[in-house]
Amino acid sequence: SATVFGGKRPALVLLDRGVDLSAALRHTATYQALLEDTLPFSRTTVTVPSDDEAKAEAGGTQKYQLNKSHDMFWATHSDSEFHDAVEATRTLLKDVCDREDEIRRRGGSA
Repeated sequence: SATVFGGKRPALVLLDRGVDLSAALRHTATYQALLEDTLPFSRTTVTVPSDDEAKAEAGGTQKYQLNKSHDMFWATHSDSEFHDAVEATRTLLKDVCDREDEIRRRGGSA
């Protein structure tokens, strides 16, 4: 009856089991694709909520240019699988923290 299907007629879809539909339906899981899906992204500019709480509450945003010729991380990882980009972020953060600790041990002289 029409009420069983919410007033719409049911559809019968016939598929060939020899065709791999998952490849056509699967969304790419790259770092760039995730940014484009979750944040306002236009050409090479991504817009994110402001780090400043007062500005963020007022709807303030910050814009960043993601240009492969100027941003080493973006150039290297924009096409990487998301989990690889996250791991690279962890590695990069550890390297920065290690360098900071080394500078502090030297007493601030570079």
